[in-house]
Amino acid sequence: MKGMPAAGYGDLPKLAVLTWGDAGAYLTSPVEGPEVTCVVSIGDVGDELPSGYHRVPHRLRLEFADVEHEWAGDLATADDIRKLIAFAGTIRTAGGTTVVHCRAAIGRSPAAAYILFAVLLGPGREADALDAVLELRPFAQPNRWMVQLADAELGRNGRLLGVLLERPRR
Repeated sequence: MKGMPAAGYGDLPKLAVLTWGDAGAYLTSPVEGPEVTCVVSIGDVGDELPSGYHRVPHRLRLEFADVEHEWAGDLATADDIRKLIAFAGTIRTAGGTTVVHCRAAIGRSPAAAYILFAVLLGPGREADALDAVLELRPFAQPNRWMVQLADAELGRNGRLLGVLLERPRR
């Protein structure tokens, strides 16, 4: 199924990185929806939740801007990233599929997926974590600020950000 980790990453739970609109369709689908056990919903402050959000048993809502602009809200904080890191434990035990979404599925949700995969795979597998994200979203450009915060929170000594910066932008 599209949005699931590719072969070679069998030690990862099923995860879909989606846009806000696709997340709503996925969560309310009679086929995929019942399989979703966790959702990470990322939006700007006050953004509407995707359809079906409240049907999912394990939910994490994060509200912050993707890029810093005068008209945008605040960027991710260390507290946001700590919540995301903690949610990885829920994903590990919940089974089923996890949906991670933001508005366009280019910056914030791919960064969240990268962080989740890095936690689930453990230290030393940062490249595998990013590879898994890029298989799900080949044109993703994970939010560097989120990755930098996660690098510090996880004590990865620059490895998360380093792997990201080594990859050419698509």
